Amino acid sequence: MDNMELNELFNETQRCHFMDTSVNILLAPLCVCALVGIVTFLAYQFFKKRLTIQNVVRVNTTTVIKTHTSFLSREKESCETKLAALIEKSEIDTGLKLEDAVMDIKTNQQDCANEILAQSASLNRIIGHLIAEKTAPGQEEYVTKRQELIERTKKLYRDTLNQLTISPLNDYKHEQLTDVYMPLRIVRMVEDKGVYKKTDTQVTQYKDMFLTDNTVNPRIFLQGEAGSGKTTFLSKLALDWCGEVHVSSSFDDSSPLFSDVDVIQGFVFVFHIKLRNSVKQFDVYTMITEQIMDSIYSHEDREKAYRLLNEIMKCEQCLVLLDGLDEWAGPGDHHNLPTLVVDHGKCVMLFSTRPWKLAVVKITHSDRYTSLQLEGIDEPLELSRIILSRLMNKEYCELDFSAFEHYIAKQELEHLLSSPIMLSVIVCSYAEGTELKGSKCIINTLLLESLFKKANSEMCTFEQPAFLCFTGTQYIKPNMEPLNRLAELAFHLLFVNVKENSLVFSDTELRKFKLDERKQKEFALKSGILSSVRNASTLRSASSFSFIHLSMQEFLAAYHIARNTHLIDDVISVYLDHHKDAYRDISQVFIFLCGLDKSSAETLSSMMDQYHAMINSRFDDWLQTTNLAGHREAVANGQNEICLRLSHFDFDKHNIIDLHRIWTNNAANALSLIVSIGKVPFENRQMPTELDLSLCRKLKKLELLGDGILLEGLVQLEVCYFAEHYNRYSVPDLVIDGCP
Repeated sequence: MDNMELNELFNETQRCHFMDTSVNILLAPLCVCALVGIVTFLAYQFFKKRLTIQNVVRVNTTTVIKTHTSFLSREKESCETKLAALIEKSEIDTGLKLEDAVMDIKTNQQDCANEILAQSASLNRIIGHLIAEKTAPGQEEYVTKRQELIERTKKLYRDTLNQLTISPLNDYKHEQLTDVYMPLRIVRMVEDKGVYKKTDTQVTQYKDMFLTDNTVNPRIFLQGEAGSGKTTFLSKLALDWCGEVHVSSSFDDSSPLFSDVDVIQGFVFVFHIKLRNSVKQFDVYTMITEQIMDSIYSHEDREKAYRLLNEIMKCEQCLVLLDGLDEWAGPGDHHNLPTLVVDHGKCVMLFSTRPWKLAVVKITHSDRYTSLQLEGIDEPLELSRIILSRLMNKEYCELDFSAFEHYIAKQELEHLLSSPIMLSVIVCSYAEGTELKGSKCIINTLLLESLFKKANSEMCTFEQPAFLCFTGTQYIKPNMEPLNRLAELAFHLLFVNVKENSLVFSDTELRKFKLDERKQKEFALKSGILSSVRNASTLRSASSFSFIHLSMQEFLAAYHIARNTHLIDDVISVYLDHHKDAYRDISQVFIFLCGLDKSSAETLSSMMDQYHAMINSRFDDWLQTTNLAGHREAVANGQNEICLRLSHFDFDKHNIIDLHRIWTNNAANALSLIVSIGKVPFENRQMPTELDLSLCRKLKKLELLGDGILLEGLVQLEVCYFAEHYNRYSVPDLVIDGCP
């Protein structure tokens, strides 16, 4: 019994132990899971709270950033506005200050220039004094006398060289050279087979003229055609040595040409000689004594002055300017150029001459010299403005100059302005009212007069001139014989000679017209109507010739035709037969002829229109343009009733008035008609221009463009072109609505 109870108790105990073990096994994982869950939950809550805080911080940060960005944008806009206002104010203030500064500079410019000159003179005196102190007692008097001669020479130049005649025919119209001077265009020349030919290398500074590789050029030839500015350039060079200030451009950086006046002032002396006043002398020293020393010293002091001059030319570097070699004849012996004695070898000589003189002067290859060519004014319109301001009312100077520019463009005279003499002719004639006519014949007549005056100053007027442009001339009638020979030569070269020799020719052509005779040849070259250059040849020396300008050659050819009208049928017609499009080449001759002789111009016009129609199947407005220019030239010379021949017409608002005058006499022969006219505003209208097409018996082409055309009546045509299409090949007469 007891054993059974013990067994039951033991079994119960084991059962309890098993259950405890099972509970422990099940409870442990549950506890771990619960613990992990609690930890996870707590971690989740922690990170969630932290994330929430970060989001709040981020939102706040973004808000702050946006706030600051908006603030900065507003500040930026405010700053930009203030900066713009400040810049605008600064620009206004700066502009006002600059204007004040410019006014101050202009006001004090002359005073500054005078002060500079005074300081320079003072400095020269101090230097001279210091040199004198260090000079041996025997040399002190030399230094003093030399400085005295320098000052007297400068005074002589200021009195005699600073006057420039601005009219080629009126010697009483002159201005201060330093007030109207404009730089000239000079190019370098290079040797080729013993002949100097021009290059494209422009000489812009004095050092380029007087120095080559830092070595002084002992002899320099400055060549240029008649009226190209050679004399003016040498006068300006002498004034630069004197220290004269070019008022109009001395403080203008836009005019850098020949600004290095220190090169000129580096010469102790500059002697300015006019060779026309010493035509038989060959010794330069003698020329200086006669033209300069005798003008400075009285008869009693001249002997000492001559000795001083000799010492100066032996010891000092001097520049001798010899103006007008082409006007110098020489003594007739072996001296072909003015010369310096050996003792005066430090002196540099600068010659100005026309090219023909160098062609006949025999200069050996052993003679070292530099050759330059003067080609005219570098800024012709600016010089025109300056001269006009001296000739016309200064109050209206700018308005007058604008009208002058328009006149030059309309008359196509730009290419003539680079020549100083041609510029002065055009500007002076314009100032005197010639521009109202715009006659090229008158302009070339004035040029012809100014050239004749150089060779023969005898004066005589025509009582009844054969040509209107000769009215009032003074230097043409005394020179009719050379004029007629030159005109015959000009015509022969253009219409008879081969084209290759029409502009540049030889002695052969001169002999044909007796221009090779000494007197006639000398007149042609001295006047400057003809120019001569030496040809490059290894066999023999020869010269070639040309007219001063093609325009002058064409004017003289037209003058010869006007005096010999039979040449149109006998010579020009043959010329047109042999040369295609040659009628274009003679357009300028035709325009001059319109101003000289109405009958001859009408004959030539008919011939040119015939050749134009034969060669050109399509419309070409070249002949119309030439006829318009010829008609204007005829009217300017009193040939109002001239009837020029034209078959093709192209009307527009610019040519309607002048072209209608030609149309009146050509409507029956018109082959084509183009009208391009826009509607004219009512306030600008004038009387309408009528074109009666019922007169057009040969019209083959009609082209109407624009809405300024009124139509009346009908006429039958072969071919029609319209801006608006019509259903039938017939068109009304035309009325041009109020064209100006």
